[in-house]
Amino acid sequence: KVRVALGIKQLAWKSVIIPNMMPKPDLMPLTGGYRKTPVLQVGADIYCDTQLIMLELEKRLPMPALLPKGREGEARGLAMWIDRNIFCLIGDGAFNYDPGLAALGVCQEHQLPIMIVLFNNYGYHSQKSGVPRFFPDGFAVRNQDFVGISINPSPDYATVARAFDGYGEKVEEPGEVRAALQRGLKAIAGGQMALIDIRLAKAAETNERPDRAN
Repeated sequence: KVRVALGIKQLAWKSVIIPNMMPKPDLMPLTGGYRKTPVLQVGADIYCDTQLIMLELEKRLPMPALLPKGREGEARGLAMWIDRNIFCLIGDGAFNYDPGLAALGVCQEHQLPIMIVLFNNYGYHSQKSGVPRFFPDGFAVRNQDFVGISINPSPDYATVARAFDGYGEKVEEPGEVRAALQRGLKAIAGGQMALIDIRLAKAAETNERPDRAN
């Protein structure tokens, strides 16, 4: 995070390699015994903790800003809250084609309270955008036949989450999103994995062809 901030502000910096285990000869003399990272040194001043480092960078070089003007306190509070929670924002296509079930199994086995927000547009358009890039002269491009674009009907992902002892909820109306997310947050605060399946407008394109109609 600190390296990203340094890049945003276009600041030059140097670093040292710090082992995961003690001893840490390049760190300990600098910090007077503080063992955690990251640590920022500016001249004779030492700053420990990511939040403190970010504030000091903002103070020394206000522009480009890391925090939205007029909402600095809100942004800091949100950042501290996010640091204490783990979120996965994913589309239904990626969830289907990636090892989603295995990930839910890991959450169940190790009691990982992860919040999964699934953006469900009933499709996987990576199939159509990626295949022409790598196989421009392939069968799919020549025939405009891209397999796997449509995920319709959509699985009940909320039920899948509950099968792994998690909290699952399907949201079909925009006005229900906030309350559903709050219920998901309550679940992860209690140690449960949570999956919120937010149903969006269906993807305009499908892999259905007239000669494949049911």
